[in-house]
Amino acid sequence: MRLISLYFVENFLLSHGDGRRFFLYQFSWDSNAFADGGVTLTAVADAAAGNEGTSASVSVSVDNIIDVVDTVPPAVTISNPTDGSSVTRTVNILVYAQDDVAVGQIELFIDET
Repeated sequence: MRLISLYFVENFLLSHGDGRRFFLYQFSWDSNAFADGGVTLTAVADAAAGNEGTSASVSVSVDNIIDVVDTVPPAVTISNPTDGSSVTRTVNILVYAQDDVAVGQIELFIDET
């Protein structure tokens, strides 16, 4: 089991009418760091007194491999600066890329092809 995030509880207290106290947290998980396949998510909370509670496990399937065969190249356009324009100093170069599956990366070459 790999610890993804550790948060210390402060300032996110919600109260329930019967005196129970709730703390809500949201975690962002980059599943690219894990191999494709089944993984189990489990949350553990420690109380100030030192006792510990564990959530029920949630099973999910990591599937970061694109299963589609991509045979069509991306459409790529430089929208700024426009063709034939004069530029000076620092210039914002805007590149637009679109693909029917996914764009893997965009590179910009200056005076190279």
